[in-house]
Amino acid sequence: MLQSIRDRSQGLVVGVIVGLISLTFVLVGIQSYLEGGSKVAVAEVDGHEIHLTEFQQNLQRFRQRAQSIMGDSFNPLDWDRPEIKRRVVNELIDNYITADFARNSWLRVGDAQVASELQIIPAFKDDDGKFSRTMYEQRTRLLGYSELAFEERMRDELMRSQLFAGVGGSEIIGDNELKMIHRLVEQERDIGYAIVPGSGYENTVNVSEDEISGYYDDYSSKYRELEKVSLEYVEVSASSLSSTMEFSEDELRDQYLASVDQYTIAEERDAEYILLPLSNSAGEDELQKARLKLLEVSERFKAGSTIEAIKEKYGQDAEFNVQASRTGLFGKGIMAQPFEDGVFDLTVGQFSEPIRTDFGLHIIKLLEIAPARTKSFEEVQSDVENSMKEVEAQKLFFEIAEEFSTLVYENPQDLVTTAEALDLEIKKLGFLNREALTVLFSEQAATAIFDSEVVVEKMNSIPIELPDGRLIAFRSAGYKPSRVPPLLEIRNIVEEDLITSRLRDVVEQKALELIGLVKAGQPMSEVIAAEGLDWKNVVGAKRDSTEVNRAIINKAFSEVTDESGVVYLSVPVGASDNAVVRVSNVVFPADDDLDQESQSALRQQLEEEKKASSWATYVRDIRQQAQVEIYYERL
Repeated sequence: MLQSIRDRSQGLVVGVIVGLISLTFVLVGIQSYLEGGSKVAVAEVDGHEIHLTEFQQNLQRFRQRAQSIMGDSFNPLDWDRPEIKRRVVNELIDNYITADFARNSWLRVGDAQVASELQIIPAFKDDDGKFSRTMYEQRTRLLGYSELAFEERMRDELMRSQLFAGVGGSEIIGDNELKMIHRLVEQERDIGYAIVPGSGYENTVNVSEDEISGYYDDYSSKYRELEKVSLEYVEVSASSLSSTMEFSEDELRDQYLASVDQYTIAEERDAEYILLPLSNSAGEDELQKARLKLLEVSERFKAGSTIEAIKEKYGQDAEFNVQASRTGLFGKGIMAQPFEDGVFDLTVGQFSEPIRTDFGLHIIKLLEIAPARTKSFEEVQSDVENSMKEVEAQKLFFEIAEEFSTLVYENPQDLVTTAEALDLEIKKLGFLNREALTVLFSEQAATAIFDSEVVVEKMNSIPIELPDGRLIAFRSAGYKPSRVPPLLEIRNIVEEDLITSRLRDVVEQKALELIGLVKAGQPMSEVIAAEGLDWKNVVGAKRDSTEVNRAIINKAFSEVTDESGVVYLSVPVGASDNAVVRVSNVVFPADDDLDQESQSALRQQLEEEKKASSWATYVRDIRQQAQVEIYYERL
């Protein structure tokens, strides 16, 4: 199958296809379909098992999706919670159910379409951007894929995409609905607020040992420690191989001669110029004035005035802010074409006629010509050597990577065989959790390390290619399962959490008390001043305003004002603070504020959301017809 593609290509190795494949499917990428590995089932759908390895790969993908959205604020610990795992396993179940439904509905994807999608996957392209058979074979085989199985999984995903298109294709947003949503999204509100700080009430909160113990019992799950593993690992990389390579001078000279064009410097020129800025739309009168001013300035330039003197005299001209500078040596293809042509038409010391570019009018003086030349072997010997090392190391890495992967798979009980065969060092690490391993290696590596085959059955991990190019395989030297520490170990932490919780309640009551005084008729300014608080007022705040704390914004736009057009709110902020908030003056935009371009963009966004909602409903209906069992204790 797809033999015509396989016969036309070439490659490299990557440890985890998961993070590299970027098919433009509407729903979920191919990366969720890693074959091999653990056969522990985390769910069953009509007798079909969904395995732990597949679940772990999708959990990784889910985290990556969150990280791409959240950026630096992403915390891996927040994405290892039970509710996240439940969502991921349910997504896998939905994927299987919809793909199976598509097959049973006689939706079909031909070989040509699968072939077309394969050719656009960046992970399977060579340095020239062409689909590479070798790269495709190595990357799938490295992880235990068969090419046929990978293509069938891709076929399923394409069928699901067809099904999605059919379900969501009829969703449209009418003009009235669009206007209503525009009014809600773009409305403005005046938001006034003062922060009641928790630090001012810390002395009012005391807790007993019994209360600490009770809090621990009620919230013990929040103190759960993540599983940890100690490791042995071996790695190989092109950079480590390059450091061992040596070449004779004759070999370096041969390489220099074979690539001498790389060391040829084209002619370069250095020039000074004066520029009178002028818009392309300038009229004839303005152009004539500019020419006269340029003539005046150029006479000084040609008479020997330095560019510094010209800038000093004319740089602050009220009508024309004359500029003067020096280019430094440059070759062709760098400057604006008319300017470049002017420079390369001059002889040293010669001045140009006025030259018009998009920037304005120029007068140029050529200072120097650096003729084209080829650097000598002695000048570039180290560059030639480094280039040879890089190329040869990459070739050797391709060869060793396959042998590395084969040794790791064929000797799953130890890394010694791999290390001895390839003369690699077995490195060791103490106990670390998933977050630490993600930082040290990658998210893909952490997922592979915590596979049950590695931590429970003491097998080698699958080989992983790290973002820095290292190919690496791990082995567990010890495993500590997740646990809740006894109260004795974390008593101080529990006490601090309990105090913070009580403090939150105290501060919230204080905020509600202040709101009660205002509602009873006291002026807000007097109530706030009596407490020594600072009142801030933001006029015309929008949902995306950055002037107001996000928690306050969210609450302010979720509430409806009363008959007087005002609403007072108590909003928790941070760990123990609370905000007294007044929302007023709700202003909706006019319908004609939405221009055609914005209208089209909003309509498209809303239609996509409607499609997603229709799809979710459709999947839920299909799922109700299936027999589904989830083994949550195995997640």
